[in-house]
Amino acid sequence: MLSKLNHPAGILCICLLALFKPVISSAEQSTDQNEELVHWAYSAFQGSGIYSIDGEIIGMLNLPFSTSFTPDSSNGAELEIRYPLIVGFYDFDVREHGINDFDERLGTISFMPGLHYHLPQTADWTVTPFVDLGIGLPMGEGEHAWIYSAGVESRYTFYLSEWEFKLSNRLRYAGYILDDSHLADEYSTFETVIEYPVHTRAILFKRRLDITPHLFNQLFLDEVELQQPLDNHESLSVQWGAGLTIGLTSENEDALLPKIRCGIGFRYGNGLKGIHFLLGETF
Repeated sequence: MLSKLNHPAGILCICLLALFKPVISSAEQSTDQNEELVHWAYSAFQGSGIYSIDGEIIGMLNLPFSTSFTPDSSNGAELEIRYPLIVGFYDFDVREHGINDFDERLGTISFMPGLHYHLPQTADWTVTPFVDLGIGLPMGEGEHAWIYSAGVESRYTFYLSEWEFKLSNRLRYAGYILDDSHLADEYSTFETVIEYPVHTRAILFKRRLDITPHLFNQLFLDEVELQQPLDNHESLSVQWGAGLTIGLTSENEDALLPKIRCGIGFRYGNGLKGIHFLLGETF
């Protein structure tokens, strides 16, 4: 169990997270197959959406299944077990192909179980170390890849006058290893999300409604090479984004789904742009 930090130490930790830049070594990409799989670790953590990478449109569907429980002696800590299923589609231009034959454009399926341990440091600040380990399967010929991720998240709520803001940061190290050839690649990112929750008095489906706009930034601390099957190639170093989520919270503690949140956003950077669909929290 990690010990609690006092408030000044918490602020210092957030600052250190923002300044920390690990040195990442990257394995040489010696085959075209390896290059085509470089984006697997990236897309597994990108989230649902429709993205255009240097003119090639891909679709990602991330189903964020998870279970949480609180140990009796946790002092407010919560262990979250995640088991998301991620499906990737290539040539996902609905305007050209319509909605038929999606199975023929199915590119990858990834399963990424992980442990995320939420540790409250103060009433307004939570730190979450995490680790994920899963597998990515190509549809067709090719090696499957073991995908991994580890890092730490920070969520901090602060107030300016009567306005409430939420600042979230995530430092992640991720990569993959091909099962047969043992070729590997890895990368690291630092993400920042600023949210402004608006708690309304409106009731929808017997649930309290809130609306939360947000701004997003993702820095790739070493550039990620994206290689698509149609030979579109792009180097990714930064992403920007903005979006809006809508949340419904039930006052009934016995409700099957006490909290429901979804939204939409826009992502842009280094030849990548797209519409991002949010299921669950923004971060």
